[in-house]
Amino acid sequence: MAVRKWEKTETEASFILSPNLATRIYTVTYRLEKGQTGELTVWNSFGELKAEYELNNRSRENIKIEDLSSGIYFVQLSVDGKLVWVQKLIKL
Repeated sequence: MAVRKWEKTETEASFILSPNLATRIYTVTYRLEKGQTGELTVWNSFGELKAEYELNNRSRENIKIEDLSSGIYFVQLSVDGKLVWVQKLIKL
């Protein structure tokens, strides 16, 4: 079995999700280079897509999660169609 090694990149280091334990809103702070496009997706622990957001050139997005059930979610960020970042989010 092959194990995929994740390497930290400049793009990956430019994204922050807070707070990690959230009830209504979480904030994604990011930096996209000129000409880059970003997409943020939220998946539940069963692999079901629950939300999808297109990121613009702003440096911060407040994302409402109050409609999601309590549980564990995975937030994925893609830049120019490539997955660059994944973080676990716990919805209280």
